[in-house]
Amino acid sequence: MAKYKRRSTVEAFQWWPNKFPNIVQRGFTVESSEGKITRVWGEIQTKFGKLYMLPGDWVITEEDGTQSVCRADQFQNLFEPLK
Repeated sequence: MAKYKRRSTVEAFQWWPNKFPNIVQRGFTVESSEGKITRVWGEIQTKFGKLYMLPGDWVITEEDGTQSVCRADQFQNLFEPLK
């Protein structure tokens, strides 16, 4: 199967908890024998439904305003900074 890279210009930011107030943040804490474990994720509403992200994921806004979420490792393979 052939592989293709994106060629469009997008705006993007890397999501981290408590840094972007427009992102709904969810999470929970569980106590275990090893201490407290906290899991946090964010969610955005798009025209296609809710999209979920983990800390470090990228939120991408296409030229037409459509938003999507991309894992950090995938983002680095798909996009390069515009100079």
